[in-house]
Amino acid sequence: MSVKIITEIASSHNGDPKIVDYLTRKHISSKSHYLKYQIFKSSNLINRKDKNFKKFKTIEINYDIWKSLINKYKKKTNLILEAFDQESYYFCRKFKKDVDLKISTSEIDNFEIIEDALKNFKGKIFLNVSGYDFSFIKKIINNYFNNKTKKKLIILYGYQGFPSKPKDLRLRLFDYFKNQKITYGYSDHSHFGFSEDFLSLMPYVLEKKISYFEKHICKKIGKSTPDYISSLNTRDFIKFVKIISKYNELKISTNLKNSNAEKKYSKIMHKFAFAKRNIESNETLNKNDIIFLRTSMQKGLRREQLDFRKKICSTKFIRNGALLKKSNCIL
Repeated sequence: MSVKIITEIASSHNGDPKIVDYLTRKHISSKSHYLKYQIFKSSNLINRKDKNFKKFKTIEINYDIWKSLINKYKKKTNLILEAFDQESYYFCRKFKKDVDLKISTSEIDNFEIIEDALKNFKGKIFLNVSGYDFSFIKKIINNYFNNKTKKKLIILYGYQGFPSKPKDLRLRLFDYFKNQKITYGYSDHSHFGFSEDFLSLMPYVLEKKISYFEKHICKKIGKSTPDYISSLNTRDFIKFVKIISKYNELKISTNLKNSNAEKKYSKIMHKFAFAKRNIESNETLNKNDIIFLRTSMQKGLRREQLDFRKKICSTKFIRNGALLKKSNCIL
């Protein structure tokens, strides 16, 4: 199964549209499959009296700028717009024919949005179920996944723990999604860079047969940048895309027979029988008469072909140091 990569800019733009533009161009050059913009209005997302309200207000990008960026890039890459509040959802809906939609964990319990999106969006709809208990996740699947919607709806799991630790992730959810025969993906929020957590998780989640792998990207790792804690910088992100591309291209043989390449390796690495002394014609050989060595001659007898519990005779004179072959031995 081919894994598609979602480039997650999140809030690493720090409220600067120029950084959004820069990261978008880097995404396009990386050949990642999807790019995701997070759309929110602070007053609809977080309580004004909350200590984090000012921080969100600082990184908020207004709808006019988002509109300009979306129109600029919607035909150059596969865009996903992620709505974090109902007003932002209706803004995203204006592009329903040109983009895919992600409904954030902040709005996934807003069934009005899910139902409206199913009616209006032409493309895919990604549902972030992170943070919800298993009974709610089953409710979402039972309520909205059916034969008509299964090709349209995708479940994404993986929460932002600033960063998330592998031991805290419910990756067995992927087994449940697979049994339900729905499409699903992983949103990685492990420690920034090619960290031990990220590298150890990557093969595990790929083995879970995910269809999508979402990863944060930022211009430069640094504490002043929101969401840096679970991001790859642009250079490492390009490496990550190449790794997944190689994974998608892998063709693993199911044949138990040696491939031609492995046969070649065998001829180079395995040892063959050589005479340790002059051996007369019709002489019986024993272990002490033979030494096993590597050789580029490649057509001699191997160790497993010589069973000294049985009589082995030479058919002709074999000079000291010569390769033993089927033509000069009776096995």
